[in-house]
Amino acid sequence: MTNALIFCLSMNKSGLFMIIILGISLLDGCGSRPSDISSIETVQNPLPPCPDSPNCVRLTKQVALPIKKVFAASKTTLQNMGAVKLSSNKNYQLESVFRVFFFKDDLNLQCTKRDSESTYLHIRSASRVGYSDLGVNRRRVKHFLRKLQRNLE
Repeated sequence: MTNALIFCLSMNKSGLFMIIILGISLLDGCGSRPSDISSIETVQNPLPPCPDSPNCVRLTKQVALPIKKVFAASKTTLQNMGAVKLSSNKNYQLESVFRVFFFKDDLNLQCTKRDSESTYLHIRSASRVGYSDLGVNRRRVKHFLRKLQRNLE
């Protein structure tokens, strides 16, 4: 016990921080499964499926607004959330990158037209590395949806 204590005290702060993060990330059940975020399961989501690891959230929402308005508000919302990289294309797709410490997470979004007055919003947020994300991606998606709703009002 004393050797471990001496080792920890002799480490610099970043090394100790990494050991703590590694220990926490090994905990099972600390991931981003979207059980508390509703999703439309009957609609085909064009984004890649999540892996078996709990560091990914993928869902589909229906928004009762035209696709152009939903897409523009989604882009603004991601910019305001502090995405370090944001790119879009003509197919109503957005790719964004967020940093959590030195880790990078990807949030991909695609809007598809349901009809002239409503849109399906497909979202996938995933960590690039590791098994667990301690719920970071789930919280990011929930935060995005709350901010998007405010931007659309």
